[in-house]
Amino acid sequence: MTIRLTFKNRKAFEIALDEFVEDTVPDLQLKLQKKIAIDLLARIIEKTPVGNPDLWAESSLPPPKGYVGGRARANWQIDTRTPGNSELDAIDPDGNVTTTIGLSKLAKAKAGGTIWIYNNLRYITRLEDGWSYKQAPLGMVAVSLAEIQAGLTGA
Repeated sequence: MTIRLTFKNRKAFEIALDEFVEDTVPDLQLKLQKKIAIDLLARIIEKTPVGNPDLWAESSLPPPKGYVGGRARANWQIDTRTPGNSELDAIDPDGNVTTTIGLSKLAKAKAGGTIWIYNNLRYITRLEDGWSYKQAPLGMVAVSLAEIQAGLTGA
């Protein structure tokens, strides 16, 4: 974006600068916040392992009848007020539904406000700590945060 302004005096410049900060900066800040939040959510969801009984090294028992993986992915949530504390009874192996819901929650975001990304499953910390060593040995959140940070700093 290029803006070219001409001012007759310092006061006119200060007024224009104040208007720019009040009118433009919050909109740009909010767009950046939303972009970072949805990029981070998408990366976390993509890295979240989907249960695959063929990869379960610790279990000698068969999976429960009708088992379908994707509960960890389905439990990633976004909130702009405060994080909830319940687990979702949902399955989303490809993460598309979870991402769409996250996008709709971002509509309530305000410039400078906090955007929470969270998952309340009992075992999500174990997954983050590498429990699914074949699918996500380094976890999901820390890796995704590092990727986003590297993109922002140009590293």
